[in-house]
Amino acid sequence: MRPRGLDRAMGSAHNAIRSVPAQREAAQTLEPSLRSFALAAAASVVQQATDDGASLEVQYLREHLAAVAPAGESWHARLPEYLARPRVSDVPLLALAHELGMTLAELLAVALAAAVEDDLMAGRALAYLQAPVGGSRPTLGLLARLLADLPDCPAALQTLAAGAAERAGVLTLNGESPLPERSMALPVPIALALQGIECDWSGIGIGLGSLPQTVLPYMDSPSFASIPLLGMRYDCSRISGLLLKHRVCDAWS
Repeated sequence: MRPRGLDRAMGSAHNAIRSVPAQREAAQTLEPSLRSFALAAAASVVQQATDDGASLEVQYLREHLAAVAPAGESWHARLPEYLARPRVSDVPLLALAHELGMTLAELLAVALAAAVEDDLMAGRALAYLQAPVGGSRPTLGLLARLLADLPDCPAALQTLAAGAAERAGVLTLNGESPLPERSMALPVPIALALQGIECDWSGIGIGLGSLPQTVLPYMDSPSFASIPLLGMRYDCSRISGLLLKHRVCDAWS
């Protein structure tokens, strides 16, 4: 069951994608974005440190917190307002979240997982928070902690581990450790697609390209479905991911 109140927020975001001009990117000033909200959640759990003694990672997180909560309110206070008028760079992710029926917790988890794939400081900041257990990709335990005070989003760990994003292959669980210690990542084609970059999924393609079509003699046989094709195995998760990648890229056009 999706958290109560999420449909209204995501519905507003979907309407914004279709009919409301998105906010233009700023060249130099750090402005609110989905990743800023996710990183601001991380900043909210950092122990207080003096300005002189704050590490670069802490300063980085505080900058994102200041961008989304300039008046000192909670990091998520202005999130519904932002979802109604997103930045251009967040439109593909919001479109994907609406199509898959992702929860708000999943949306922010994907934004955070995407941030570490193209921002070195985002990865450093998460590694700082997760030391000595985790690395630069967010663990389920960290995500559950960051999103614990998000309204109408209970049980974030379970939602992320078996939610719509994980089932569709947008988020993948890594490792064999206990769930709180397992990291979540975006497949490379999905991460690049969210940046508006086309990338082929390894080993998977649509159509034959320049290759001629070859019909095998037994393809019309009723038992064809049970016959291995030259030892090849179809990876349905990769095919699903390929389709998702094309949906995200379509949102940029």
